[in-house]
Amino acid sequence: MTNFFLSKYFIVGLLIVILGLHNWALVAEGYWRIGWLDMLLHFLGGFLIAVFALWFLYYSPHTKSFSAKEWPSYIVFIGIIGFAALIGVGWEFFEFLYDFFISSRHSDLFRIAQLSSADTISDLFFDLLGALIAMILLLRKQK
Repeated sequence: MTNFFLSKYFIVGLLIVILGLHNWALVAEGYWRIGWLDMLLHFLGGFLIAVFALWFLYYSPHTKSFSAKEWPSYIVFIGIIGFAALIGVGWEFFEFLYDFFISSRHSDLFRIAQLSSADTISDLFFDLLGALIAMILLLRKQK
């Protein structure tokens, strides 16, 4: 039986929670009212990315042509952390480009909080921390 964290229902449910919180935070100015909400959402995003990548490697019907179960755990660990970092950097580029091209031409209502380089580093840290915690929990349970 598959681990609950690697089930499609958990992955989709977590994605819905993240998108719902993010949309609420944009509409209700939650990111400015609750200082730690951005950190929580980046943590959950990193966790989601790691869980999704593990599900894809081990349980997706699209990966029947190779067996990730034969790979050493450290290869899976490094690959998933690297994948989470790639997605996190891509999100930060998206935020920057959105703020530069869209919110700079409109009011601050459209701003999605690309505040500073410290905010970007904090976001990437929490992306990686979420992925790291997911990997530790899931690889530990696997053994």
